[in-house]
Amino acid sequence: MNKYPLVSVITINYNEVDATLDLLESISKVTYPNLEVIVVDNASRENPKNKIEKKFPHVKLILSDKNLGFAGGNNLAIKNSTGDFILFLNNDTVVDPGFLLPLINVLRHPSVGLVSPKIKYHNSNLLQYAGSSTLCKLTGRSKRFGFKEEDNGQFDIKKETGLAHGAAMMTKKSVINDIGLMSEEYFLYYEEVDWCYKIKKAGYKIWFIPKSTVYHKASLSTNKLSSLKTFYMNRNRILFMRKHSKGIYKYLWPIFYLIATFPKTFLQNIHNMDLLKTYIKSILWNFKNSVKK
Repeated sequence: MNKYPLVSVITINYNEVDATLDLLESISKVTYPNLEVIVVDNASRENPKNKIEKKFPHVKLILSDKNLGFAGGNNLAIKNSTGDFILFLNNDTVVDPGFLLPLINVLRHPSVGLVSPKIKYHNSNLLQYAGSSTLCKLTGRSKRFGFKEEDNGQFDIKKETGLAHGAAMMTKKSVINDIGLMSEEYFLYYEEVDWCYKIKKAGYKIWFIPKSTVYHKASLSTNKLSSLKTFYMNRNRILFMRKHSKGIYKYLWPIFYLIATFPKTFLQNIHNMDLLKTYIKSILWNFKNSVKK
């Protein structure tokens, strides 16, 4: 490969143009010399074209006429990208100037299909992501290593990891050609987990790269207790388990969900009838819709 292969940097904007501008400002200071930057606007209330093109005329801005969700927006950008490497960044992140080359150096290895950097909470030394376990076959959840710990270098060893983090992850165009685009049926949440499973199923490894750092403002576009997050997080957790559970776990996880997960989540939302109704709706969706294998 070339010393500096072209990297396509992709981010999705949805009603958060100021956050997107902050990200683009940080990208403009990156030391890596060969980038194309693509912003997909997912039909925001305010057209961001004037603001983005005024400050960053080199950015390739794609205006979608409807909200395609996280997966759909990223897929649209992938189809319009020309890089050998594809980097996905949440629009509510900012990056260190030298964060890119450590990711590329590991991703160059033929066995590596996906990498994620160390992710810290913005304006703090608290970790959000320093690698991850794989998803539990009963719960459909994983453990993020270092979550909300002070970063004292305790995770500063690059290593293979269970899952990448959707806020900042990088792959190769050749891997996408091999496994396909992100699954758009998720719309929001779990699509990157589904993609991780496809990448690993195809024989590639996922690595955590601590020499690369990204800062995440975290949940700017979806409130922690919003109906949107409640619906898609719970709907897609079940959807993911329906798609990927095999063997005895096809029967064990629904039992576990019924006797443990459902009562716990029900009680967590009982104080808010709107969220409770949304949670029930997320479950009913899975009874009414088939799974795309």
